[in-house]
Amino acid sequence: MTISKMISKTAMAIALTAGVGLAGVAHAQQGAAPMQQAKAALKITAAQEGAWNSFMNTYGQDFRPSATPSAKQFNAMNTTQRIAFLKQRMSEESAFMNRRYDANLALYNALDANQKKVFDDMTAQPEPQPRKAPAKKK
Repeated sequence: MTISKMISKTAMAIALTAGVGLAGVAHAQQGAAPMQQAKAALKITAAQEGAWNSFMNTYGQDFRPSATPSAKQFNAMNTTQRIAFLKQRMSEESAFMNRRYDANLALYNALDANQKKVFDDMTAQPEPQPRKAPAKKK
């Protein structure tokens, strides 16, 4: 596997599976080179540019919660208020991630069968390697 293919595969996989706390490598500015490599590997056509741009725009957005209390403000809340706050934050994070998942599906659905295979290969996660048993002490 070439270095550029590894970078593209890693970038796309991270972009697809990035946690809410991560900005993700698909940012238009920060991940431009790996994402342009992914675009080239997918051979995005002019007709698919809209889906690609929508995908990139979605991944270019950071999660921005509606409220970010300081530790002092959070600690001043009672348990009921903290739980309400945390539920709201979780709801916002879920909506954020769902927009990313939807952008993935929209791009994927715009691809032809060969491009879908490339996309699937690029975003596949490596299987974990079995751990070796620790050496027995004598």
